[in-house]
Amino acid sequence: MIMMESLNRPHTLNLRVQGARLRFLLVIVFLGLLASQWSIAATETIEIYGVNSKALLGVVPASSRSITLEEQQGFDRVQFVKPTVKGWVSEEFVEFQTDANGVGFIKVDTDVLNFRVQPSRSSLRITQLYRNHTSRVLQRRDGFVQIFAPASLVVLVANIKSSGNEVKAPETPVSENSVGTAVKATMQSKEPEVSANVDDANSQGTLSQASTHLIAPGDAISLLVFGEADLSLRGVRVPQSGSVSFPLIGAVEVVGKTTTDIERELEVLLSKGYVKNPKLSVSIFSYRPIFIRGEVISTGSFPYNEGLTVAKAIALAGGVKPSAKELGISLMRDGKIIAQDLSVNSLQVISSGDVVSVAADKRLKEAESAFIYLHGEVAVSGEYEFRPGLTVEKAVVLAGGFTLRASKRKIDITRYEALSEDGEPAELRRVKLYTPVKPGDVIRVGASWF
Repeated sequence: MIMMESLNRPHTLNLRVQGARLRFLLVIVFLGLLASQWSIAATETIEIYGVNSKALLGVVPASSRSITLEEQQGFDRVQFVKPTVKGWVSEEFVEFQTDANGVGFIKVDTDVLNFRVQPSRSSLRITQLYRNHTSRVLQRRDGFVQIFAPASLVVLVANIKSSGNEVKAPETPVSENSVGTAVKATMQSKEPEVSANVDDANSQGTLSQASTHLIAPGDAISLLVFGEADLSLRGVRVPQSGSVSFPLIGAVEVVGKTTTDIERELEVLLSKGYVKNPKLSVSIFSYRPIFIRGEVISTGSFPYNEGLTVAKAIALAGGVKPSAKELGISLMRDGKIIAQDLSVNSLQVISSGDVVSVAADKRLKEAESAFIYLHGEVAVSGEYEFRPGLTVEKAVVLAGGFTLRASKRKIDITRYEALSEDGEPAELRRVKLYTPVKPGDVIRVGASWF
């Protein structure tokens, strides 16, 4: 008996060891599955699109809780329970602050500020933010700062029900406590309406100009084929030839057509043996710029946005100069004058590619050029009457002479007498004291380091 028990002990011990190993392996497998599920949940994202433009705005975590406002074919109009959509705003118009915990945030310091997809003035605009809007700073790049849009922003989401995070919109107002965050008492945005391509909560029922805009060379378009990512395109610039090459289909003429026209044509072409019952969306990624010249503070090309008027275009250019003619604004489209004798407050609608010209009032121009302007390291900066034979040195004497910090080698002149083709003044650097002065010259005297 003793011998049989001694023989059974190793066998029993071996079973115990094997059982312990099995339990250990099961624990490892279980932890691995949990880690795998957590990793998938942490990295899974869903795409969001503009309400009007249907352009891709970016992605958000699939775990983001949302409220469905309306179900549409292929899309749901949703609001996220808390600020979720990321975008970029210009650093010029925000105030940087830090809270008690040392976390950086911004506050919008202007009446209206564009909120864009990418850190660029030519990038697609998502919505507009308003004075005193605050958000945590996510990152900074190229003069722009990335922040969150307000939770009131409405976007389109495809197949959101698959994420399992949908929250149905209640029939009664939602309080802050019911969802744990500051959701508005109504599901509509309190922000004022903005131009038609801006996707905000008030955009339902607004006819976007994108639906009537005729595509022209220089515009960029995007194609979204639902369920067929390989067939989708983003931001394809339309060449002068007027044709864009699409996957499977090849070159398709798009110039002179609306996005709706292109959608219908592509649906027909894709359904011919390529995709069964294709569902797609064509949107304008960016427009041709507009051009502003003449008696404005800043001339050149400027990004076009839907709803742009003459008054807004003049504001983009920094306003008109004092020498501008009161009713001297004209609008050129495709080489033809379509409107003229407009005021700076004109609500005339502008299209992409238009040229806005601001004429000069000859009397004001002559009066303006009868003076010169000195600033920098002179005793008395200001405006002085032009006199024939005036040199830089004589002009400085009129301004009371040089200051103690002045450098006679750092004198620059901005000359408006002969403008370039773009309306830009000439810049003369490090001029000599005996350089002749012209009417309208702006003279700047720099400081010496020693």
